Amino acid sequence: MEAKSYRPKRVGEVIKREIAGLFWRGLKDPRLNESVFSLVEVRMSDDLKHADIYVSILEKDKVDTIMEGLNSAKGFIKKRIASALRIKYVPEIHFKHDTAYEDGTRLFNVIEELSGDEHQDEDSQ
Repeated sequence: MEAKSYRPKRVGEVIKREIAGLFWRGLKDPRLNESVFSLVEVRMSDDLKHADIYVSILEKDKVDTIMEGLNSAKGFIKKRIASALRIKYVPEIHFKHDTAYEDGTRLFNVIEELSGDEHQDEDSQ
């Protein structure tokens, strides 16, 4: 069995650190500076040619606006990544909306609703 390379993970960590710094300092796009979002994870392809960057967005009504802003800043972000990495090719970056928080909240609400129904059934008996 072949051991999986740790290089994609290490490169992903460098990219995450660099992008987190950019988010912290702020990008010049007003769509991004007036919104609440955070960097969740960077997943690299095994060949290091693609980076999926997962972003959590708390304001549901601004998801499209923030994703547009991130995609328009892709060139600038890639230049910053290129200066931080010492690899032959800079990966293509793909921003993706991470919905884990919303999914967890929805699941929690369903569980709460079901447990509330159980208590009502016990009270009526």
